[in-house]
Amino acid sequence: MVNLYAVLGVQDNATQQEIDEAHMRLTQRPGGLTDGRSRDRRLLDEAVDRLTTTQKKKNYDQRIKKNEQEYQDEAEEAATTRVNETAVAEVAAAAAADRRDRERSLWEDTRRNALGR
Repeated sequence: MVNLYAVLGVQDNATQQEIDEAHMRLTQRPGGLTDGRSRDRRLLDEAVDRLTTTQKKKNYDQRIKKNEQEYQDEAEEAATTRVNETAVAEVAAAAAADRRDRERSLWEDTRRNALGR
């Protein structure tokens, strides 16, 4: 999802006047639009339409917050998964080391018995 506030270069708490000024600055100044492409103009117009209409802005802000929350939840889940995977790897490494130690000890006992010591 494109951040329409970033498209206009304004803060997410920008006033309607700030949004309108940013839109004018980007659409009227030479070089304000990247290569004057119509796609950029449509994106700017969409940003202004969504952010200057009270209900549309409210809906957009709710979607942004929901997306941010989902992103945070996914990041927390990934971090928890990494912690769990690390813990499992540590337990597996400790079990492998313990198994090697037991096998080494068993081998040394077998060798001592074979040599009669």
